[in-house]
Amino acid sequence: MRALLLLAVLMTMGTARAEIPGLSRLLDRPGLRYVVIGDYHGTEELPAFFGQLVEEAAARKPVAVVLEYPERWQRDLDRYLQSPGDEAARKTLLATDFWTRWRDGRSSKAMVALIEKLRTLQVPVTACQPSGGDSTEYERVMGECWKQVADNAHHLTLIFVGDAHASYMPVSVFGDLPPAASFLPREQTVSLDTVRVPGWAWQCEKVGKCGEYPAHPSGEQKERGIHLGEDLVPIELGAFDGVYATGPKFTASPPAASAQ
Repeated sequence: MRALLLLAVLMTMGTARAEIPGLSRLLDRPGLRYVVIGDYHGTEELPAFFGQLVEEAAARKPVAVVLEYPERWQRDLDRYLQSPGDEAARKTLLATDFWTRWRDGRSSKAMVALIEKLRTLQVPVTACQPSGGDSTEYERVMGECWKQVADNAHHLTLIFVGDAHASYMPVSVFGDLPPAASFLPREQTVSLDTVRVPGWAWQCEKVGKCGEYPAHPSGEQKERGIHLGEDLVPIELGAFDGVYATGPKFTASPPAASAQ
């Protein structure tokens, strides 16, 4: 019997995911209110990493979560988060327009798994993707939504959003327009970009042309974890405060629902 119990413990230890290296240093930053995690849409690894980050942060302090999910469908999201997470609740969620019509990686199987994890953690989740508006207004409204979440919850706010929105500085996709993260108080914020690695991601490179596309590795490859600037001081001329790495490759995560 003792041998069986020991085997069970060892098996549990072997399957447990190791703590994210560098996260404690991040969470210990004085005055920290916002952690922005830039996503490269359509992978299995990045939503899973964010889910683990939320779990570990929530074990240390109260947190609120923001997703790049349309504000107008907050009620559908809330309904699932307040459900038992059973098959009926899942089918109801995936039958809504967001999951059946949006195919660019934000409606992936990995994102459903992330939302389920957030449901089990019982953390507040807010959808902060604006409806319409020009690019400048869109980014400003998104950033203001993040600030409102932090002000209302009085918790550390963890934000999972496309990496272009997570930048402090204008990026090519927006021209010279300021991204959402630039509207946050810099001294209270840490924004991290992902280390892109070889592999695949489910994305839409053209209208109606969605599928598995090769990921484009960027920069120096790093060990899994969070890599920040010295003493957590924001890089004055940088678009981010650091990067996070999830492993040696990306795996594409296809849409969770059938297209309509």
